[in-house]
Amino acid sequence: MLLLSQDYGKHLLGVEDLLQKHALVEADISIQADRVKAVSSNATRFSVSDAGEQTWNSTGFTLQHGAVSVLSFRLEKNIMQSYFL
Repeated sequence: MLLLSQDYGKHLLGVEDLLQKHALVEADISIQADRVKAVSSNATRFSVSDAGEQTWNSTGFTLQHGAVSVLSFRLEKNIMQSYFL
């Protein structure tokens, strides 16, 4: 997985290339955030049982997206550190 990569670039051009790729990944994560919110909202709305109990818990779904965002932030931080070395 790209977000778990330990490759931070071996030279300036490599680091700049990784920063461009990372910007694309961040854009994809941002788009997915909107989808996660929409799916979570719709699932919650349609998951009430006949007894009135909620059968869908969106917490795990939302936490997984948050974990991806954290991985992305860490990778960007490490690439930027490599850029300024």
